[in-house]
Amino acid sequence: MPREIDRAFADLTEFVAGYNLAQSIQEDRLVRHIKSIYRRYHALLVWHADFKNNMLWAENHDKSNQFWAFFSECTSDVCQSFFLFVQGLYKPSYLVLRSAVENFLRCMGIAEEQRVLSISSVYELIAVVGNTDLIVRSASAERAFRKLREIYAELCKHVHTADSAHMSFTSFVGTFPRFEESLALDFSKIARDTLVNM
Repeated sequence: MPREIDRAFADLTEFVAGYNLAQSIQEDRLVRHIKSIYRRYHALLVWHADFKNNMLWAENHDKSNQFWAFFSECTSDVCQSFFLFVQGLYKPSYLVLRSAVENFLRCMGIAEEQRVLSISSVYELIAVVGNTDLIVRSASAERAFRKLREIYAELCKHVHTADSAHMSFTSFVGTFPRFEESLALDFSKIARDTLVNM
Protein backbone atom coordinates (compact mmCIF):
# COMPACT_ATOMS: atom_id res chain seq x y z
CA MET A 1 0.00 0.00 0.00
CA PRO A 2 2.73 2.60 0.77
CA ARG A 3 4.11 2.19 -2.78
CA GLU A 4 0.70 2.97 -4.23
CA ILE A 5 0.45 6.06 -2.03
CA ASP A 6 3.96 7.17 -3.05
CA ARG A 7 3.14 6.66 -6.73
CA ALA A 8 -0.15 8.53 -6.39
CA PHE A 9 1.58 11.34 -4.49
CA ALA A 10 4.22 11.58 -7.25
CA ASP A 11 1.38 11.93 -9.78
CA LEU A 12 -0.19 14.64 -7.63
CA THR A 13 3.03 16.65 -7.34
CA GLU A 14 3.61 16.33 -11.08
CA PHE A 15 0.09 17.63 -11.72
CA VAL A 16 0.56 20.57 -9.30
CA ALA A 17 3.95 21.45 -10.80
CA GLY A 18 2.46 21.55 -14.29
CA TYR A 19 -0.82 23.25 -13.36
CA ASN A 20 -1.61 25.81 -16.04
CA LEU A 21 -4.64 27.95 -16.84
CA ALA A 22 -3.55 28.74 -20.39
CA GLN A 23 -5.83 26.13 -21.98
CA SER A 24 -8.91 27.32 -20.05
CA ILE A 25 -8.23 31.00 -20.69
CA GLN A 26 -8.15 30.36 -24.44
CA GLU A 27 -11.83 29.42 -24.24
CA ASP A 28 -13.57 32.55 -25.61
CA ARG A 29 -16.74 31.90 -23.63
CA LEU A 30 -14.75 31.88 -20.37
CA VAL A 31 -12.96 35.08 -21.34
CA ARG A 32 -16.33 36.79 -21.85
CA HIS A 33 -17.37 35.81 -18.32
CA ILE A 34 -14.03 36.95 -16.89
CA LYS A 35 -14.30 40.33 -18.62
CA SER A 36 -17.90 40.80 -17.52
CA ILE A 37 -17.08 40.13 -13.86
CA TYR A 38 -13.84 42.11 -13.93
CA ARG A 39 -15.59 45.22 -15.24
CA ARG A 40 -17.63 45.28 -12.03
CA TYR A 41 -14.75 44.19 -9.81
CA HIS A 42 -12.63 47.06 -11.11
CA ALA A 43 -14.98 49.58 -9.46
CA LEU A 44 -14.44 47.83 -6.13
CA LEU A 45 -10.67 48.03 -6.69
CA VAL A 46 -10.95 51.79 -7.32
CA TRP A 47 -12.75 52.17 -3.97
CA HIS A 48 -10.11 49.95 -2.37
CA ALA A 49 -7.28 52.19 -3.62
CA ASP A 50 -9.12 55.34 -2.59
CA PHE A 51 -9.99 54.07 0.91
CA LYS A 52 -6.45 52.80 1.42
CA ASN A 53 -4.98 56.25 0.78
CA ASN A 54 -7.45 58.23 2.87
CA MET A 55 -8.51 58.26 6.49
CA LEU A 56 -12.27 58.02 6.05
CA TRP A 57 -13.10 59.32 9.51
CA ALA A 58 -10.18 61.55 10.54
CA GLU A 59 -11.82 62.21 13.90
CA ASN A 60 -12.29 58.47 14.57
CA HIS A 61 -9.23 56.35 13.81
CA ASP A 62 -10.73 53.18 15.32
CA LYS A 63 -13.76 53.42 13.05
CA SER A 64 -11.57 54.10 10.01
CA ASN A 65 -9.27 51.19 10.82
CA GLN A 66 -12.14 48.77 11.44
CA PHE A 67 -13.90 49.82 8.25
CA TRP A 68 -10.68 49.51 6.25
CA ALA A 69 -9.92 46.04 7.64
CA PHE A 70 -13.33 44.66 6.66
CA PHE A 71 -13.45 46.47 3.33
CA SER A 72 -9.98 45.20 2.51
CA GLU A 73 -11.05 41.66 3.39
CA CYS A 74 -14.20 42.06 1.28
CA THR A 75 -12.05 43.04 -1.71
CA SER A 76 -9.71 40.12 -0.98
CA ASP A 77 -12.63 37.69 -0.83
CA VAL A 78 -13.99 38.88 -4.17
CA CYS A 79 -10.53 38.52 -5.71
CA GLN A 80 -10.11 34.97 -4.37
CA SER A 81 -13.62 34.03 -5.46
CA PHE A 82 -12.89 35.37 -8.95
CA PHE A 83 -9.68 33.34 -9.29
CA LEU A 84 -11.35 30.18 -8.00
CA PHE A 85 -14.03 30.72 -10.65
CA VAL A 86 -11.45 31.14 -13.42
CA GLN A 87 -10.07 27.70 -12.55
CA GLY A 88 -13.49 26.07 -12.55
CA LEU A 89 -13.63 25.71 -8.77
CA TYR A 90 -17.25 26.80 -8.81
CA LYS A 91 -18.46 25.71 -5.37
CA PRO A 92 -15.49 27.25 -3.50
CA SER A 93 -15.94 30.45 -5.49
CA TYR A 94 -19.49 30.74 -4.11
CA LEU A 95 -18.29 30.07 -0.57
CA VAL A 96 -15.71 32.83 -0.69
CA LEU A 97 -18.13 35.24 -2.39
CA ARG A 98 -20.48 34.69 0.54
CA SER A 99 -17.69 35.82 2.87
CA ALA A 100 -17.25 38.96 0.74
CA VAL A 101 -20.93 39.84 1.24
CA GLU A 102 -20.63 39.32 5.01
CA ASN A 103 -17.58 41.57 5.18
CA PHE A 104 -19.26 44.23 3.08
CA LEU A 105 -22.28 44.20 5.41
CA ARG A 106 -19.95 44.67 8.39
CA CYS A 107 -18.47 47.70 6.59
CA MET A 108 -21.92 49.18 6.18
CA GLY A 109 -22.66 48.62 9.86
CA ILE A 110 -19.36 50.17 10.93
CA ALA A 111 -19.97 53.18 8.69
CA GLU A 112 -23.40 53.65 10.28
CA GLU A 113 -22.07 53.48 13.87
CA GLN A 114 -23.57 50.05 14.63
CA ARG A 115 -21.82 47.64 16.99
CA VAL A 116 -21.60 44.98 14.31
CA LEU A 117 -18.24 43.55 15.39
CA SER A 118 -19.84 41.83 18.36
CA ILE A 119 -22.56 40.20 16.23
CA SER A 120 -21.83 36.58 15.40
CA SER A 121 -25.09 35.76 13.59
CA VAL A 122 -25.05 36.96 10.00
CA TYR A 123 -28.84 37.15 9.95
CA GLU A 124 -28.71 39.43 12.99
CA LEU A 125 -26.05 41.49 11.18
CA ILE A 126 -28.34 41.75 8.15
CA ALA A 127 -31.24 42.90 10.35
CA VAL A 128 -29.11 45.55 12.07
CA VAL A 129 -27.66 46.90 8.82
CA GLY A 130 -31.10 46.85 7.19
CA ASN A 131 -32.37 49.26 9.85
CA THR A 132 -29.58 51.83 9.51
CA ASP A 133 -30.33 55.35 8.29
CA LEU A 134 -28.37 54.70 5.10
CA ILE A 135 -30.77 51.92 4.09
CA VAL A 136 -34.01 53.30 5.53
CA ARG A 137 -33.66 56.79 4.00
CA SER A 138 -32.51 55.85 0.51
CA ALA A 139 -34.69 53.92 -1.93
CA SER A 140 -31.70 52.96 -4.09
CA ALA A 141 -29.67 51.81 -1.09
CA GLU A 142 -32.66 49.83 0.16
CA ARG A 143 -33.03 48.09 -3.24
CA ALA A 144 -29.33 47.25 -3.36
CA PHE A 145 -29.41 45.99 0.24
CA ARG A 146 -32.48 43.84 -0.46
CA LYS A 147 -30.72 42.34 -3.50
CA LEU A 148 -27.57 41.62 -1.46
CA ARG A 149 -29.74 39.90 1.14
CA GLU A 150 -31.27 37.71 -1.60
CA ILE A 151 -27.82 36.95 -3.00
CA TYR A 152 -26.59 36.02 0.46
CA ALA A 153 -29.47 33.56 0.88
CA GLU A 154 -28.59 31.98 -2.48
CA LEU A 155 -24.90 31.75 -1.56
CA CYS A 156 -25.86 29.99 1.67
CA LYS A 157 -27.35 27.16 -0.40
CA HIS A 158 -23.84 26.41 -1.68
CA VAL A 159 -22.32 26.57 1.79
CA HIS A 160 -24.93 24.26 3.28
CA THR A 161 -25.28 22.06 0.16
CA ALA A 162 -29.03 22.62 -0.04
CA ASP A 163 -29.50 19.98 -2.74
CA SER A 164 -27.59 18.08 -5.44
CA ALA A 165 -27.49 21.19 -7.65
CA HIS A 166 -25.24 22.77 -5.01
CA MET A 167 -22.76 19.86 -4.88
CA SER A 168 -19.51 19.63 -6.80
CA PHE A 169 -18.75 15.87 -6.59
CA THR A 170 -15.02 16.42 -7.11
CA SER A 171 -12.92 13.38 -6.28
CA PHE A 172 -9.55 14.11 -7.91
CA VAL A 173 -7.59 17.28 -8.51
CA GLY A 174 -6.85 16.47 -12.15
CA THR A 175 -10.37 17.76 -12.83
CA PHE A 176 -9.06 21.32 -12.73
CA PRO A 177 -8.70 23.72 -14.43
CA ARG A 178 -12.03 23.29 -16.17
CA PHE A 179 -14.75 25.32 -17.84
CA GLU A 180 -18.43 24.37 -17.81
CA GLU A 181 -20.64 26.89 -19.59
CA SER A 182 -23.76 26.52 -17.44
CA LEU A 183 -21.83 26.64 -14.15
CA ALA A 184 -19.78 29.60 -15.36
CA LEU A 185 -22.93 31.42 -16.46
CA ASP A 186 -24.57 30.92 -13.05
CA PHE A 187 -21.54 32.12 -11.09
CA SER A 188 -20.88 35.02 -13.45
CA LYS A 189 -24.42 36.33 -12.94
CA ILE A 190 -24.34 36.14 -9.14
CA ALA A 191 -20.85 37.68 -9.00
CA ARG A 192 -21.90 40.59 -11.22
CA ASP A 193 -25.08 41.14 -9.19
CA THR A 194 -23.08 41.08 -5.96
CA LEU A 195 -20.56 43.64 -7.20
CA VAL A 196 -23.20 45.95 -8.69
CA ASN A 197 -25.20 45.97 -5.47
CA MET A 198 -22.14 46.56 -3.32
